Amino acid sequence: MRGDLDAVVMMALRKDPQRRYASAEQFGDDVFRHLEGLPVQARRGALGYRAGRLVLRHKAALGATMLALVAGTAFSSYEAYQAHLQRQRAERHFADVRKLANVMMFDVSQVIEKLPGATAARQLIVQNALGYLQKLSAEAKDDSELQVELARGYRSIGGIQGGDGLASLGDPKGALSSYDSAFALVQPLVATARARDPVYRMAQYELGSLSIGKGNLLQSLGQLKEAEAVETAGLAVSLDLTASEPSSDKYQKLLSMTYSHLVQLYYMAGNTEAFLKTSDLSAQQLRAGIARNPDDLDLVNNLAAAYGTRGIYWLTRPGGADAKSAGLAMEEIRKAISLLRPAYEKTPLDTRLATNTAVTLLQSADALQLLQQPREAIANQRSAVAILDSLVARDSLNIQARDYLAVAYLDLSRALLTAGETHDSLDSATAAVNLFEGMPSGMRERYMTQANQGSAYYRLGLALEARAASPKTPAAGRQADMRTACKRYRQGLALLEESDKRVPSLESANEDGSAAVRKALKRCT
Repeated sequence: MRGDLDAVVMMALRKDPQRRYASAEQFGDDVFRHLEGLPVQARRGALGYRAGRLVLRHKAALGATMLALVAGTAFSSYEAYQAHLQRQRAERHFADVRKLANVMMFDVSQVIEKLPGATAARQLIVQNALGYLQKLSAEAKDDSELQVELARGYRSIGGIQGGDGLASLGDPKGALSSYDSAFALVQPLVATARARDPVYRMAQYELGSLSIGKGNLLQSLGQLKEAEAVETAGLAVSLDLTASEPSSDKYQKLLSMTYSHLVQLYYMAGNTEAFLKTSDLSAQQLRAGIARNPDDLDLVNNLAAAYGTRGIYWLTRPGGADAKSAGLAMEEIRKAISLLRPAYEKTPLDTRLATNTAVTLLQSADALQLLQQPREAIANQRSAVAILDSLVARDSLNIQARDYLAVAYLDLSRALLTAGETHDSLDSATAAVNLFEGMPSGMRERYMTQANQGSAYYRLGLALEARAASPKTPAAGRQADMRTACKRYRQGLALLEESDKRVPSLESANEDGSAAVRKALKRCT
């Protein structure tokens, strides 16, 4: 007999009664324990032995337990591995969504922004992409680079809502709100005392770009002091950027665009000294930029606008325009046309080029009238109407183009009436009035739109009065025309007086201004 059974027998046969089983019961119990695989009293105290018996007794359960422990360890390792993979996937997803949002919001939107009919598509693209970035921003609140991207998104939305020079929805209040949201994101990044790292420079660049957009919008609303504060702050940022990296075409372009918009501001504010000085700086910067990048249409457009504004200055300077000033104006305008015409012929679907070409033609018409070339002036105005009418037909949401078209009809009405073409003048003035009255209310908050609508009412009144004076018009028709003309004069005067309060410097420069309307009203009984 071996093992436990041998130990049991040996204990039962021991000579010392103290070391034998005390009773037959204990002896029987040990035999039973042996049969059941339990530790027997005969081998009490051997820890290794007892543990071994435990394993033998419960080898199935212990085996299962060990398997569970091993499996648990393996499962835990697997879980950790899977969690690592999930984190990698989440990070890749975050990066992919962020990249896609940026591509859609900036690259795709910028590619189509100058195409006619793209306003609605741009709005949809940018709003959806901005929504994705906003969700990502909630997950990465301390990501400065993402904040700059969000600011760019708000700036893009602002441009679509109420930007000047491109297709917009005519919503200046919405645009200001978007610009302010963008400023709130980048200003803290620039104000924080930190190293001039790439993110800092990105925030600076965005702040400079925002200053142009918001400043331009404030100009259009007649808030010239506020616009000057925004744009001069933007100029300081642009100058710092160019000083940090003088060879950067990107920073030089931002600086030239900033100067270009300040030129418009100083002209509107009647600050002749600042206007002339900044105009020279702007043209110098823009010419240098075009020399480096001749295919950059933004620079071409802005240099043409700078020349055009110089032309307008000569036509509207204090003391009135004469043949000499008209000649100087025409020199500047021809420079603008020489830039725009070849670019427009090459890319006729570019809405900004089309708009600026039309506006420059209208400016040339004003100079040509003073140079006693009315036929050429009318031909240029008709060409401008055709260009802008085509833009509006292809993009009904392009409120900016509708505004320019209304101004083109207004100018054409004036020239036609001077040429004695009363009926055509009446048709053009009616078209201008209808376009202005169909503008969104937000668009009519712009002081220039307000002033031009007032002038359109005045021009419509003059055309009606001219028709009433015709011997071919029946008596009843003459009376109806005069009543309507006087009604239009009153409508126009209310708008022009309000516009004069907002930007007094433009009152004397407007030949269709409030003084002219008051004079016309004296003929009303």
